[in-house]
Order: sequence, then structure tokens, then C-alpha cells
Amino acid sequence: MGQHALTFSELLNRLRLIGVQINTTSQSGWIYLFGKKGAAMPWTRGPVYPIKIRPDDDLIPAKMIQKIMKHLALNQDDQTQFWDATSHPQVPLQ
Repeated sequence: MGQHALTFSELLNRLRLIGVQINTTSQSGWIYLFGKKGAAMPWTRGPVYPIKIRPDDDLIPAKMIQKIMKHLALNQDDQTQFWDATSHPQVPLQ
């Protein structure tokens, strides 16, 4: 499907799909994304990327998403799976 801008919620959902650990600390206003390789600190799973909490529908540019994935040291298979994921609109329960 190619690389394109995603909403903030789509970005987080796709990162969860490929195994990135997401730690939300609402008090600080930041979300911490933990990569899957080589711990940066003894208690983390891998490289850490902090990102400010944004509205769910805020668009994140493809270039920023590429920077995040590079910083998290995601391999090519994970990146391919990330970009190939399909987002489906949520249907409200009745």
C-alpha cells in the first residue's frame, strides 16, 4: 500500500501489532515507545522513543513515522508488516 500519513491512533495500533511496547503515562503527557532489540536500560526491552500525546485523529506524516521506526531499530519484516496493515473503521456496538 505504500508509506503515507497515519492518524495517531492508527500509528499506535500498527506499532502494537508488530510488537512495540507502548507505555502511556497520562500525568506527563508523553507516550514511550519501546523497540524490540537490545535494551537501552536494564528494565526496558529496547530503544525508547518518547512522543507527546496527541488527539486520536491527528495526522502523523510518513517521514516522522519512518524516523520513529528507524529509532526503534525495527527490521525490514516488521516495517513491511506495519505498512501492509489495513485499518478498519470501528463500528459502534448497539
